[in-house]
Amino acid sequence: MLAHPRLVPRGAARLHGLRDDRAQALHEHAAQQFAGRGRPRLPAQVLHRRPERAAGDETWVREQIASELAGGESTLERLYTGTAKHGVRRAFEASAAADLMTDLGLDAWLARAIGHVHTLAARPEGLRDIPQVTDELLAAHGDVATANIGDAVDRLALLDSGIRPLWPGARAIGRALTVWTRAGDNKAVHEAVRIAVPGDIIVVNGEGDTSRALIGELIAERAKARGVVGMVLDGAARDVDVLAEIGFPVWARAVTPAGPYKFGPGHVNVPVAVGGLVCRPGDLVVADSDGVAVVAAEKTVSVLDAARAVEADEAGRRARIRAGAGDAGDAGGHAGTGETS
Repeated sequence: MLAHPRLVPRGAARLHGLRDDRAQALHEHAAQQFAGRGRPRLPAQVLHRRPERAAGDETWVREQIASELAGGESTLERLYTGTAKHGVRRAFEASAAADLMTDLGLDAWLARAIGHVHTLAARPEGLRDIPQVTDELLAAHGDVATANIGDAVDRLALLDSGIRPLWPGARAIGRALTVWTRAGDNKAVHEAVRIAVPGDIIVVNGEGDTSRALIGELIAERAKARGVVGMVLDGAARDVDVLAEIGFPVWARAVTPAGPYKFGPGHVNVPVAVGGLVCRPGDLVVADSDGVAVVAAEKTVSVLDAARAVEADEAGRRARIRAGAGDAGDAGGHAGTGETS
């Protein structure tokens, strides 16, 4: 439906890819249509413009804005940078406000949602539907231990110890593709594999059931072919030797040779409870020989920095111990983390 003419200023129409003459035509035509009766229709010259904008419209808009600014492209780039910094600042303010509201016993959902929008808007990709956990962030976590992540967030990001790696040396870092299924049924797991993209790690709430294996060698082979980096199951698995042979990492609560049902019901890409934590679609999952850590997507950068600080502190203390100097901090652990290893 065509917008009301008061809501289609010429400047806005121009930013959407219409030259001044076509913006004028759109504006006048909208006024005529809303003045009379009948279904509004776009004028021919506007309709003819639309296919031309199918590709490159963002570049076109950027060029038009830059041409109106003193300093052109460099000024526009400064505007983009300033806007991104403003978004980061507003996201921090909204998060702080949400924390205060929570402390006061108030519902902070809206404040956190506003902070999330500002966080997205500050990214180079803006509000486009792309993962917050980028490939660069995944790579940056390549050698980060789950123990250091746990220490960095006061142990609040770790699944319970009942969910363990099924073969020695398993390690995976990925974006959570979540599944909620009834006990012993893997129909929804198959759906998750079907829609998976490279870099996903499938995280399954199998209701903690250990009587039926939710995955085995065949589904693991299909998942690996889709680029899935591993699976975390609050449930059971089987075919452990083959999983190790093909190098597909799986963390599960148990191993059983009994196969799954395949009738459903189940849900994919919804928040799930797994190992005592909530994992949302797109959250960061880091899993290694010690266990599994889940980090909220919007907190990955700050948690990574904190985990690196824990890592550096431990490296320094270990060096002093090996040098025979001892470490007075052993009894108290890391300041602020309670680390005691």
